[in-house]
Amino acid sequence: MNIPFQKSAEFYSIIYQNKDYQSESEYLYALLKDKNLKTKGSLLDIGCGTGGYIPWHLKNNMEVTGLDISGEMLSIARFKFPDLEFFKGDLCLLEIPKKFDFAFMMFHVIDYQTTNEKLIFSFKNIAKHLAKGGILLFDFWHGPAIENDPPIKVEKEFEKGKLKVVRKTTPSMDINKHLVNVCFDYSVFENGAPMATFQENHLLRYLFVDELTALLSQAGFEICLCNGWLKNIAISNKDWYGMMVARKL
Repeated sequence: MNIPFQKSAEFYSIIYQNKDYQSESEYLYALLKDKNLKTKGSLLDIGCGTGGYIPWHLKNNMEVTGLDISGEMLSIARFKFPDLEFFKGDLCLLEIPKKFDFAFMMFHVIDYQTTNEKLIFSFKNIAKHLAKGGILLFDFWHGPAIENDPPIKVEKEFEKGKLKVVRKTTPSMDINKHLVNVCFDYSVFENGAPMATFQENHLLRYLFVDELTALLSQAGFEICLCNGWLKNIAISNKDWYGMMVARKL
């Protein structure tokens, strides 16, 4: 099985050093407040990675438990947050002996569930781990916008201290299956000298609001909102990313 972020985990903090976890988290909690939903309790951070959102969950008085499929990413998260509990596992096969008030699934984690079977298993498994009335928040790649404005090849450089990471991104689309295979070619330099080269492939499925609504309904959720990412208005066909909040019935 191809597990994302195995090779790139140790460089993740460099690649995403400018990701504004604080502003994104403030946006998420504002959505809850705007819908008069609860904002405190136990939280399962699905696809927690190295724990970028965790400080802001803790700041909002959440009791955080982390889940990720990548052992390499979890090793970093455990080092950063030694007092928290983390689980390694596949979202479809999740078994944690407790229920949560919230499940946050951020940074396109749901898009790694590339078939209808995996999607419904994932939503049902999340529902199983939520208390009645529990809240699920997740972002996703939005199909209409991606098909109208497909991803393109791009090269970026990231530097921090003595390290520089060059990442070449080559996407390929399967419109019939709503899939994008994102090939990342990495070159890492230390003090200007080559240190490592490696490749990762991330297979993601872009999603449509109607299918998400139907799948969530099958899993026992009702939709509270579906906005464009970082917006306070309903998603449009121009929004590459969407934000969905659902409640377990």
